[in-house]
Amino acid sequence: MASKKRHTVDSWVESVITEVIDGKGCSAIALLHLKGVGGATEEVTTKPIEGTVSHSDLANFLIGRAEGFSQDLAGLQTFKLIAFYGSNEPHNPFHFTTSDGTVISRSETMMSAHEPTPTGLLGQLMKHNETLMSQNNQLVTATMAMANGTIAMCFGPHGVVQESIRAQLEAVEVVKDAMLDMHDKRKELVIAEHKAAQDLQTRKAVIEAIPQLVNRFTGHEVFDEKANRAKVLEALAMKVTPQDLELLVAMGKLNKEEALVLSAQFAAIVDEKRKEVEALKTVPSEESATKTLTAKGNGV
Repeated sequence: MASKKRHTVDSWVESVITEVIDGKGCSAIALLHLKGVGGATEEVTTKPIEGTVSHSDLANFLIGRAEGFSQDLAGLQTFKLIAFYGSNEPHNPFHFTTSDGTVISRSETMMSAHEPTPTGLLGQLMKHNETLMSQNNQLVTATMAMANGTIAMCFGPHGVVQESIRAQLEAVEVVKDAMLDMHDKRKELVIAEHKAAQDLQTRKAVIEAIPQLVNRFTGHEVFDEKANRAKVLEALAMKVTPQDLELLVAMGKLNKEEALVLSAQFAAIVDEKRKEVEALKTVPSEESATKTLTAKGNGV
């Protein structure tokens, strides 16, 4: 039994435009794009048949539209041709395929993914590769999105690393400001203490100099000059050391006899001051005296 000769696009167009169904000739040919195995289709074009038509020109027109439609679609694409005979009922379906916008066979094919032929195997392999590439692209896209999200989460303007660095810098600034503030306050305290000491020394010097200044200004002894001289001598005794007296003798400011007299006077004054200090140590303080009086008042 002779095998059935398979149609080409050209022979199929030639056969349908010459065929008559229900007394009517072919009125139009539609080109459909198959959207997978679910049976969904999309109309690419419908070509009305009027008058005498060249089957080869019409076949080339339909193939050209299929190639143009599929040029931006990756992988194997299947198209379907159907003929109309004066009604909306389609007749004589015919399938052919394209790959990346190019017709790979002008011969009729069944759904190439299921056809047990070299063409079907090629379709299966191309579909498999297309699926793998699509899955790989999705995986790469998801991985890159996750990587970008992780990078943004760590190193973005508000990421964990940036926020940590910002928090550490802010903490350093706070400590630095506190240290500077403490340093400034300490410096102000030292300056205030130094100024208070200077003021105290100045006031003491002025108070001690008042008697001499008043006596000289008024021309008569308002304050006891002897007491003033005693204070001056006392101050010298507390400041001048035996080495200072030896230096004055070496400079010729004092002779040895004068130095011995001053040294004896100074020693007596220092001994007197020492006795006063010792005596003050034995005097009870105001707080302890109060406690003693309270105790006696309670009959203790």
